Amino acid sequence: MARPPYVAEFVEAKQVFERAREITAELSGVQTEAMLVVTMHSGLLSGGEISDKIAKDKSETSKVLTYLEVHLGWIATTTDESDRRRKLYWLTPSGKIASKAIFQRVTGRDPLGALDRVPVAEPISRKPIA
Repeated sequence: MARPPYVAEFVEAKQVFERAREITAELSGVQTEAMLVVTMHSGLLSGGEISDKIAKDKSETSKVLTYLEVHLGWIATTTDESDRRRKLYWLTPSGKIASKAIFQRVTGRDPLGALDRVPVAEPISRKPIA
């Protein structure tokens, strides 16, 4: 008998969560803060806004965000349509699962669904160039 599709999704989410628990033990304080800022903000944030919220300089924040995006895949980025020099960041689905592990590590408590209400932002839709 075939498993319902939600079982596979649950198993995958559990695997991502367990891996995130391992990784979060190795995250620096700045990496943890950056993840929590992106998690608790519903929508897109610029690198400068994240830098201001975690009180770190922009170059250090940029390195942290690159690590979270490229190496872990927990955040994603796009270029701001109104200012092509500015990058915008949002939480990925695996980043949302990882945020639960971070929350557990930071608070010592199970989030009990509190982070389920945190939206996973979609990238800005691009208009085709005519």
